[in-house]
Amino acid sequence: MTGKSKVLAYRIDEETEQNIRDSVNATEIDSFIELLRPVEANYKTVNMVKKIIVDLDRYEQVNWAKALVKMDRPIYKVIGAYLLDKNEVYKKEPEFILELVKDFSADEDWNVRQASVDMMENLVTGTDENQLNLIKMLVESDEAHLRRLALLTCKSIAKSATYEDELKAELLDVIEPLLAEEDPYVQTVSSETFNEGFMKYCTEMTLDWLREKINETDNPTVKSTVLTILASRYVEDNIEEALNIIDGMLEESDAQIKKARSSALHKLSENHHDRVSTFLEDRLHIKQAVDHWAELEADGSLNSFTI
Repeated sequence: MTGKSKVLAYRIDEETEQNIRDSVNATEIDSFIELLRPVEANYKTVNMVKKIIVDLDRYEQVNWAKALVKMDRPIYKVIGAYLLDKNEVYKKEPEFILELVKDFSADEDWNVRQASVDMMENLVTGTDENQLNLIKMLVESDEAHLRRLALLTCKSIAKSATYEDELKAELLDVIEPLLAEEDPYVQTVSSETFNEGFMKYCTEMTLDWLREKINETDNPTVKSTVLTILASRYVEDNIEEALNIIDGMLEESDAQIKKARSSALHKLSENHHDRVSTFLEDRLHIKQAVDHWAELEADGSLNSFTI
């Protein structure tokens, strides 16, 4: 790679920017493709190209988009996906967009995977298709990257004030099977979705939902996942509800649940020291409460006590 190409990989210089603009104005896609070939897909480069490519008329935007998304470089795919979303192609050709989303969700490049989430969100919320069935189809897939896509799409919807709580509550029920997810790749995204998505932006609704799920299951993986979610830093004013749910699992003896419960109490004690202390003190007749108190005292999370 030449010195110039190294520079172009992370930013677009003024000369190249002008050349890209000229290729767009002249509707020369081959020239546009060549100019972008050494460019990496990052926040700055993608935004710069987005601002230029909108000078195309809408018909050409769609034509270019369909050509770009088939190419091998992340920059092409991301710009192509942007143009497809901008022109609401998901409304006219939902099956085409769905296949593209599935393909993008398995891409090695983060920017392309994120583009799949953006397209899926629009497909779910911006069409007359059955919204819940689209996500359910991904949740039930044998492919980990598609289950991951379902979670990230729901996270994006949960974060947005654009969508009604009714849709968010329905999506929680659709992704419920992923509480029992055992693939580590998907588990990580599951925790991220519930914590940075639903717990942060729909706290009370999510806690009510978690309590309901706990009451309906004997699955240790589900209970462990719920405990991990309850340790969210976004519990804040809802600490009582979180501890009440943990209370229902305090006498569980399964090793997986014990580990998750211990971790949850440790994390909650970081910001709610006194409340966790009182919670355990009120339950000293339960052996597990004594054990957790001993653990927290050992690492300095709680003060000593006398039984």
